Amino acid sequence: MRVHAWLAKHTTLSRRSAEDAVASGRVEINQVLAVIGQQVTKSDVITLDGNIVRHRTIDRQLIALNKPVGYVCSHKPETNQLSVFSLLPTLKSGKWILVGRLDINTSGLLLVTTDGTLANALAHPSSGFKREYLVRVSKTLSQDEMSTLRSGVMLDDGMAAFEKIQLHNSRFKGINTWYSVILTEGRNRIVRRLMASLDANVSRLVRVRFGPVKLDKALGLGKYQPIDCEWIDKFLRK
Repeated sequence: MRVHAWLAKHTTLSRRSAEDAVASGRVEINQVLAVIGQQVTKSDVITLDGNIVRHRTIDRQLIALNKPVGYVCSHKPETNQLSVFSLLPTLKSGKWILVGRLDINTSGLLLVTTDGTLANALAHPSSGFKREYLVRVSKTLSQDEMSTLRSGVMLDDGMAAFEKIQLHNSRFKGINTWYSVILTEGRNRIVRRLMASLDANVSRLVRVRFGPVKLDKALGLGKYQPIDCEWIDKFLRK
C-alpha cells in the first residue's frame, strides 16, 4: 500500500492531506524521510510529525444513504451548507469515506464505507459498476436526440454517453419529462452536462442504483441502511 493511502487509513487525514504531508517532509518510514508513492508494509514504522502512527483495526462497514437535495459531499461545507456526514452514524474508530459523490442538487443513493480500499475499488472505472439515475428535464427528447446521447457527445473533458436512456413510466407527472439513464462512469455532473448539450435543462436528478446496490424505495430521505457485505471479499479479489 502506498504511504499516503496507509496514512489515510490509519489517521484522520484524507488521502490528499496525507499526500501533502509526505510531500512536505512530515512523514518518515523506518526513520527515513518518505517520498510520494512509496510502498509500506505492516512491518514498517511510520511516523507523522515525529509521532508513531499505530495500526488501526477498522470494522468494515458499507451503508446506503438516501441523500437529500441541499447537502454537500464534504467534511468542510461552506457557510450555511449542510454536509452529508451530519446524516451518518458516529463511529467509535475510523472514518466514513464516500464512494464517489453527488452534487448539492442531486439526491438518491450514496454509498459510504469505513474501508478506503473498498471505496476506491468500487468507484474505479475498472469495477465496471453502472450508475442508474432518474432525471427530469424541461423537454421531451426526440428519438434522434436520445440516439445522440447513446452514441456519444463531446464535452469539455472528452466524449461521454449514456449506455441506456429511456422514458421512465412512474408516478411523477407534470409538464417536464422523466427519463431513466444508465452510465458506466462517474464524471463530475455528467448527467446534467449531457442533457445540457441538447438544451434539456435538468430540474430533478436522483441516483437509484450503483453497481449491485439499489436504492430501497422505503428508505426515507436523509436515512441510511447497512448493505450486506458478503459479496465484497469476492469483489476485492478480482
